[in-house]
Formats: sequence, C-alpha cells, structure tokens
Amino acid sequence: MTTCAECLTALSTMRLSEIGRGSPIEQHYSTCENCSRVAADLQYAEHKLAPALSELGSAMPPSVVAEEAITGAEKVRRKNTAKWFRRALAAVAGVILSTYIMDNRNAAPKSDLVTQMVIPKCTNPDDAMAIVTPFLNSKGSAVYKGVNAKFITIRGVHREVETAISRLDEYESKFCTLPEPGQPVIPSAGK
Repeated sequence: MTTCAECLTALSTMRLSEIGRGSPIEQHYSTCENCSRVAADLQYAEHKLAPALSELGSAMPPSVVAEEAITGAEKVRRKNTAKWFRRALAAVAGVILSTYIMDNRNAAPKSDLVTQMVIPKCTNPDDAMAIVTPFLNSKGSAVYKGVNAKFITIRGVHREVETAISRLDEYESKFCTLPEPGQPVIPSAGK
C-alpha cells in the first residue's frame, strides 16, 4: 500500500502518462480523495499545456534548449567570478601601490646617504654594531662589520650616522679606559 506522501512525491516528479496502469501510485490516487484531486489537477494542466507548447513551436530541439540553459548559467557564473576576481586584483594592486608609495615617502634619496668607516677603540665590532644600529632608521641605512678586521662601516643619512658615532663614542668613554700615550698597560687582576 502506498502512502499519500509517496503518491504526491511521484505525482510531483513524473507525468501522469509515465505512471503505469495498475501501479501502486495509480491505485492509491484512484482510491484517495485528496490525491485524486491533485492527479485531476495535474491531468488538466498537462492537457492545457501540451497545445500551448505545440503552438509556440520551438525552433530548437529540446536537447539544444537544455544545453543552452546549462551553458548560459555557466557563462553567467563565470562572468560573475571574473568580475569579482578583477575587483580583488584591483584591491591587491591598490594595497601594493600604497605600500610602495609609503615606503618611498620615508626613504632617503640615495644622494643623502653617507658611508663612514669607524674603528672602535676597545669595543668588539659585534657590540659596536649593536650600539649603532638603533640610530639608523632611514631606508637604505645599514651597518657592516669588516671581515677579520676591527672596524665597522656605517651607511645612512648624515644626521643618523653622526648620532650613531657619537653614541658609540659615549659608550666607549664610559666603559673603555685606555692608558695615556706613553703609559705602560697594567693588566688588571683576574684577567
């Protein structure tokens, strides 16, 4: 025995001509008053729809119409996707351009950069680099250690280089004591 739900599902997905004579669906809607009314409405709609469709007379076969509907929807989806992709690319390009402009706004012109070699008095080159690095903030500024040498090279805007060298001199004046010229060097105890 077929239920009303099964019968209504079959009626909504199939044409009445596709439901076979003597099938459980046909037996149910011929005995059930509600399902019978739905089947009668469907039969009336099919009879009215068939002549209307035949009068229209499509120039294309149904398979071509279906294919066009599918590919048309796909074209719309692809156009929308392409539109959003172009918008995303434009947004990314805007972010990159603004970042580039902001970076170059803070950059010192190459002609403003100076390079100076400094030989620390008693500080090793690694410590000297750590002392001067915080004062080199402009774009293109850097500090390098000489290979197997006791000097550092500082590059930056003139005021930054001067500030870095003066801070290194201040550090060395506090923590480095060199003997006066001509005075003997006396090693301290424990070293």
